[in-house]
Amino acid sequence: MNKKLTVILAVGFFLFSTSTFAQNPPPPPRPAPPRPSVSASDSKAILGELDGRIYTNKFFGFSMSIPENFTILERAELELLADAGVDMIKSKNEGSSKTLEESVARTINILAITKFPAGRPGNAALEFAATRQTSGVTPTMALYANVTLMTSTGSFKLIDRLESVKFGGIPFEGAILESTAFGVPLRHFFYSGIVNNHSLLLAIAAPIDSSGDEFMPILQGMEPLKK
Repeated sequence: MNKKLTVILAVGFFLFSTSTFAQNPPPPPRPAPPRPSVSASDSKAILGELDGRIYTNKFFGFSMSIPENFTILERAELELLADAGVDMIKSKNEGSSKTLEESVARTINILAITKFPAGRPGNAALEFAATRQTSGVTPTMALYANVTLMTSTGSFKLIDRLESVKFGGIPFEGAILESTAFGVPLRHFFYSGIVNNHSLLLAIAAPIDSSGDEFMPILQGMEPLKK
């Protein structure tokens, strides 16, 4: 497994999340009006802060501890992930290039954590990202839009819905999808929550036989910030 494949493990969802929600709204749910782009000031706040192994995000209102045995990707690696994800989808869907590019422009990649250092076979990734939404969009609506967009590329297959859950006091709706990257079959566990009119998108991507449970202690350890 080369480095490009390592950082592409979780590209399936939030790199292209909900950019077509207003342009091609699926009924139901009721479509929302066009979503504004994310401003530079919003982007800085949404990124949060990493202090050693403690990550805090005041915008979304949570903090969490990242165990020493996990690898935190650098910002440059996050950018590589985004580029690799676009390239992978484009290669199969040349006609949707504009949609994908617009979606990437509206998505902020916040944080990525991998099970092993880059280059190790059998790696898995947990990623956090955000996309601005209009008022009234729910976690279910955001999830539905993401899944619809992903499956429409022909690269992802919907397997099942996940039970509603709360991480850091934030309600999430989720789904399981499967894909193949560079000949490697992957399973994706995708969660969507809404805070401050933004989607908070969480994605676990791992080898096809994985349950994704290795990242659950991190997600379950998300703590709401005291107001």
